[in-house]
Amino acid sequence: MGGLIGGLLRLARVAAGEAQLELEDVDLRLLVEELWAPLKPRASERALRFEHLAPPGLLLRTDRTLFASVVQNLLDNAVQHAPAGGTISCRAAPQSQGGVRWSLENPSDGLAAADLEHLTEPFWQKDPARSDQAHSGLGLTLVSTAAAALGLQLEFHLDARFRVTLRGGAA
Repeated sequence: MGGLIGGLLRLARVAAGEAQLELEDVDLRLLVEELWAPLKPRASERALRFEHLAPPGLLLRTDRTLFASVVQNLLDNAVQHAPAGGTISCRAAPQSQGGVRWSLENPSDGLAAADLEHLTEPFWQKDPARSDQAHSGLGLTLVSTAAAALGLQLEFHLDARFRVTLRGGAA
C-alpha cells in the first residue's frame, strides 16, 4: 500500500510539473518478462496462454518506474478480464517516425465498442454489481495519466479481441 501511495504521489507531481521523469533506456522485452513472472500462476489457473512477440533489445527511453506501473496494470487487467483459456499477446516494434508501438491484446467477451470511451473514467466498471471489491475502477485512469506524463498516446481497440496500444517515446 505504501508503494502504491508513493507511486500515486510521484505521478501526481510529474503530471503537475513538480517532479521530473527519471529517463533511462528500458528493454521492453525484459521489462514485460519481469512483470509477467508474478502473474504466471494466476494466468495458469485460468488456462491463459501468453505470447510475447516483442523483439529482444528494443529500447524505450522512459521513466522505468512509471512505465512499469502502466504495463503492470495492463497485464494484470488482461489476466483478470480475458476469458479462461484465451491467449494474451504482447507486441512491440519501433515506429518509422521514431519511438515505439507497444500493444497488449486478449479475447474479450464482456466489452462493447461503446464501452471503450469510458475505460479511463475514474471508478467506471462495466458491471459494478458483479465486480469484486478488490478493484476500484481507477487502474486505467492511472494508466491514462501515466501514459500522458510519459508522452505516450494510449489507444483502445475492440474487434474480435480487445487491444490496448501505447505509441511514442524515443526508441
